[in-house]
Amino acid sequence: MEALALIAALLLASAGDAPPASDTLALELLADDAPLWARAGLSARYTWQAGLPSTLVLFDGAAQAFAADRYLTPGPSQGYASGLLFASAGWEATGWLGFRLDLDSGLVRSQSFPSTAVVCQSLTSPSGLTIASGGSCVGQARYTLATTTAGPREITSNGQSFSSEASQTAFIRQLYADVSAGRAGAFHARLGRQRLRIADGFVYDDWGLGLDLDLDVGAFGPPLAFSASVFYPSRAWPTGSAWRYPVVAATAEWTPSLGEWVGLWGAWSGDPTGDAAAILQQGLVENDVLELLQTTPGSAAYKAASRRMANLLTTSVRGGSSLGWIGASGRLELSAWSEIRFTAGLAFGTVGTSVSTVMATTPVDVPALGWLLSGRLVAQPGSGFTISPFFIWLTGDSPPSTQQILSGSGNWGGFLAISPYITATNLFFQGGISESYADRRASASGVNARGVVAPGLEVRWSRGSFDAVVKAAWLWSDEASALGGVSYGPEVDLNISWTPWRWLALLAEADVLAMGNFFPGQGVARKFILGVNLSTP
Repeated sequence: MEALALIAALLLASAGDAPPASDTLALELLADDAPLWARAGLSARYTWQAGLPSTLVLFDGAAQAFAADRYLTPGPSQGYASGLLFASAGWEATGWLGFRLDLDSGLVRSQSFPSTAVVCQSLTSPSGLTIASGGSCVGQARYTLATTTAGPREITSNGQSFSSEASQTAFIRQLYADVSAGRAGAFHARLGRQRLRIADGFVYDDWGLGLDLDLDVGAFGPPLAFSASVFYPSRAWPTGSAWRYPVVAATAEWTPSLGEWVGLWGAWSGDPTGDAAAILQQGLVENDVLELLQTTPGSAAYKAASRRMANLLTTSVRGGSSLGWIGASGRLELSAWSEIRFTAGLAFGTVGTSVSTVMATTPVDVPALGWLLSGRLVAQPGSGFTISPFFIWLTGDSPPSTQQILSGSGNWGGFLAISPYITATNLFFQGGISESYADRRASASGVNARGVVAPGLEVRWSRGSFDAVVKAAWLWSDEASALGGVSYGPEVDLNISWTPWRWLALLAEADVLAMGNFFPGQGVARKFILGVNLSTP
C-alpha cells in the first residue's frame, strides 16, 4: 500500500469534530423537493505528494534483511489522477414513507502495492532470513512478506482492488426506507444501509446496515430528544458469524433551542475479527523495528529480532473484543455570533489477543480504558470570516509486553474506536477536498496507537461562491514512541473552492506537515491537490 493510503488508514481515522467543509462533495446529497428525484456526477482529482511516512516494514531481498531504516521516514514523491462517479435517487412514496439510494464507484485510481516473497530462515544471511527461492533454507518455517520491490500497477477503489470493492459493497453506500410519524414528524426511523454516527463521529462515522430510531419529544412536550440504533459496522455486507455482532448505540439529549443540545451517549460492540488486536500489534512492530535499528546486522540479537518480526507480520491476528463507550457532547450558543461544541468520553472493555511463548500460544484478554476530549469554539465576527480554535485529545499507550499480559498486569490505556473520522487537519487527520472519500477503518488514535494531542486553529473566509479555509495545528503524541519522541510536528493546510454554478466546483488544496521527533527520519510531508466536481443541476 502506498504512503497516502497508509497515512490515512494508520496514522488516524477519527471523528468529525466539525461540519463538512463547503469545498467537499457530500456523498450524502440533499434530497430534492420533488417526490421522485435523481442526481449524478463526477469528481476528478490530481494529487502530488512527497515525504509522507509509511508504517510498512518491508523485506529487502538484495540485502536479505528488513528495510527498518525506511520505517516512518519521509517517503518518495509521486503524482496520480483519481476520480469518483456517483448517483443518488429518492422517492417520497407518501407523506410518511420514503426511500433513498446512493451509489458511487469509490475513489478510483491506478496504484501498485509491494510485491510479496516467501522467506525462510537461514544461517548465512545477516538477518537469519533469506528469499526461499534462491537461498539456503534451514527448518520448515516460511513467511510471506511484503518486499521493497513494487508490484504491478492495478486499478483500485478506496485503496483496494476494484474487484474486492465491488464484491464487498456492490458500490451501494446507502439504500434505506425512511419512516416518519407523529406531530411534525417527531418519530423517525431508517431501515437499511445508511450513514451512522456515534459520539459526534469519534466512535463511529461511516456506512452501516441496520435500524436507526429518533424521537423528538420537543415537538410535543419538553425539550428532549432520544435516539437508538442497532447496526452492522461495515461497508461490506455482513456474512457468517458477523450477523451475531451488531453495534448497539443510544443517545439522550436536552435541546433548549433549535440547533442547541447537551446530551449523553453510549454504545457497545463485540468484534470477533481481531481488528482491535491488530491495533495493539502496531506498537509491537514499532518495538521490533527499534531493536533492528539498535543492533548489529549478523549478530544473534539482530537475527532474533528479524525472525520475531517475520513471525509478527505473518501470524494471523486472532481474538475478539468487547468494548463499550460512554460520554457526553453538546453544542451551545454563546452569543448571536459564537458557539461552542464539545465531546468527552471513555472507551472501556477487553481486547482479545494471543501471546506466543516457547511452549505454546495462549489466548488472553487485555483490559482497555482510554478517553477522549474535544472542544471547538466557532466565532463569526463578520465580513465572511469564521474563526475556530479547537483542541483534541485522544489517549494512547505503548503495547504491554508478553510478560505483563501473561502476569495479568498488561493494560491498554489508548482510546479505541470502531470506525472514527476527523477532519481537523488534512494530512494527519482526514480533512481536505477528498475527505468525503476517506476509507475509514477500525483504529486507535495517533501513529501506532500512541494517541494525539492537537491544539489548533481554523480560519474560513466565504464570499458568494468562493470559500477559503486555513487550518493549523501542532500535533503531539499522548505516549512517547519507542524512539522516545513525542512531537508529530506542526501542520498547516489550505483549502480553496469556487462554485460558479450549482453543477460545477473548482477545488485546490495544499498541505504541509513538518515531522517532529516522533519520526526517526524527520522531514517535511506535503500534498497538493487540484480537483473539479461536476453534477447534474
